Amino acid sequence: MKSVLSLIGIVFFLSSCNIQKTTSEYTYWVNSRKVNCEGVAPTKCLLVQKGESLDDAKWENFYSEIEGFKFEDGYLYKLLVKEENLSSDQVPADASSIKYTLVKMLEKKADPISRLHDIWALESINGESINIKGKRPILEINLSTMMVGGNNGCNSYGGKIKHVDNDRLEFGPIASTRRMCQDMDVPDKFDIAMVNTRKYKLDELKLFLLDETGNVLLQFKKVD
Repeated sequence: MKSVLSLIGIVFFLSSCNIQKTTSEYTYWVNSRKVNCEGVAPTKCLLVQKGESLDDAKWENFYSEIEGFKFEDGYLYKLLVKEENLSSDQVPADASSIKYTLVKMLEKKADPISRLHDIWALESINGESINIKGKRPILEINLSTMMVGGNNGCNSYGGKIKHVDNDRLEFGPIASTRRMCQDMDVPDKFDIAMVNTRKYKLDELKLFLLDETGNVLLQFKKVD
């Protein structure tokens, strides 16, 4: 009988060790926006990063759910998340073998970057108010798709956002239609300024796009 009890104790001990090995807690950062992603079908994914610091954040698509976590757009989250490895008989088809559960919300704060996600009307180029004879140039920034688009006063344009963080903004190659308007001064200057944009500044309902040295290239006002 004593040997049987000893065996039971050993099995219980090994089972406890196995549970400890398959369950861990990590710090997660969750971005203030969801992005389009491809799973079993097109859907929206969280952007997450593990670790204590957000310096040089490298966001990755998160295809699962964090049980107990309710996402609200426009806020940056720091979470303590438990990861639990599931046995094969616990995993539904096409689902993750890891169960994610919120242990504690460590921080929730408004993300200033989310204010970029809007439509902006151009007011000035290189510090000079523009003379509008046709369409007013428009800039639309979509952080969910990481795309930019609008009209430069003559042609429609669109492209990808190459990089964005708390003060830096850089666009990738931008494609546009090729109409020739009567006055191309504003459209041409606008296109050059977009190519040279490296930083940005937000002030109330104003958006300023800056070059690498901090000179204001384009000034916009939020469209109501």
